[in-house]
Amino acid sequence: MEDMGRASVDQVLEMIRELDADELREVRQAVEAQLEQQSEASGREAFRRALLEAGLVQEFKAPPLRPAEERPLVPIQGKPLSETIIEGRR
Repeated sequence: MEDMGRASVDQVLEMIRELDADELREVRQAVEAQLEQQSEASGREAFRRALLEAGLVQEFKAPPLRPAEERPLVPIQGKPLSETIIEGRR
């Protein structure tokens, strides 16, 4: 399995050598974005593991898969909510 991974990396490196400067910048941005995503995911997983081991939580439930635009609006009586928030900050 490790030989296949190395072969894939070698193929990608060979393809990179043929790219122009703009394409290389695009590849760099994609690689940096992927690394950041993986770093965030591993950090999040470590945090969850620590919470479980400390006994602070028993399980993590997945968030609902309902998009924001499908969430029902809640009617508010009286003045706009934004005014109430501003008044509360004074």
